[in-house]
Amino acid sequence: MRPRARSTLLSLALASALAGTLAAAGAASADQALRGGAASGKAGPVCTSGVLGQDAAGRLTQHVVRNGRLVGTRRTTAPLPFEITALGYVDVRDGVSRLSATTADGTPRMLRLTEPKRRTTLKVSARRITPKGLSPALFTDAYGFYAYAVDDAGVLHRGTLTKRRDGTLGYERRRRVARDLQGLTALTTAAYRAAPGADLLYAVTSRGALRLLTIPHAKPRAMRAKTLKRRGYAGVTELSSGFCTGDDRGNVVALDPVAGTATWTVVSRLTSGRAVARAKGAVRGRADWRLHGVI
Repeated sequence: MRPRARSTLLSLALASALAGTLAAAGAASADQALRGGAASGKAGPVCTSGVLGQDAAGRLTQHVVRNGRLVGTRRTTAPLPFEITALGYVDVRDGVSRLSATTADGTPRMLRLTEPKRRTTLKVSARRITPKGLSPALFTDAYGFYAYAVDDAGVLHRGTLTKRRDGTLGYERRRRVARDLQGLTALTTAAYRAAPGADLLYAVTSRGALRLLTIPHAKPRAMRAKTLKRRGYAGVTELSSGFCTGDDRGNVVALDPVAGTATWTVVSRLTSGRAVARAKGAVRGRADWRLHGVI
């Protein structure tokens, strides 16, 4: 059973654990966010994302973006022994973030990510999970319960992360959600809506549109798709969702690794069914945006 928390609080907790963003946003803004209220003062909402992916050298790299500006970078000191194709949030426990990963060798893995204090390095460990041969075209994990994958035929499936009696982890109870999604180029989790229960995903189409998919837990085939922006995201193959202080507001950083560029977008009324997106332009600051497997 999932906790009946607000989507913004879930996003806040996960993004904060990865990016140290409560400190970055400031104590006053963080306190407002935890209460679900608007940010105080004239500065307006603070939007933060921890853009995490694998660079060309194989290192896990995280760029912390606040209000469209790069404010810090962390990375592992050594390359990972496998190539990540997609990442998904699972949970945060005692300051350690767990991420699910699909890989080029078809063996999914559970990553444990820790961030030493006052250092710019990330530490990561990995264990294999099942099923082997998991090589979806697109993948995202919706906060450690359901995961979503689009196969090469354009079919979206939902799987359930299960811990077995022997302690092993795997995705089971595969269920078809939707079809004819061959045109998607990027997918990531946007939020969790508590009532009625649903997972919200951001997606980008080959024509450059940004969409919001709402997938009810009880009836996943009743998925609804809303176009947030009809154009402006051509070439985007990686998405990283984040949070904004204030009520029911999120943001997403979109990466075009070929061009080496990143833009950010703020989405208001995220879980209301009436979401509205505002493109904010390029992320400022010098960074290597040629990342893959981004969350």
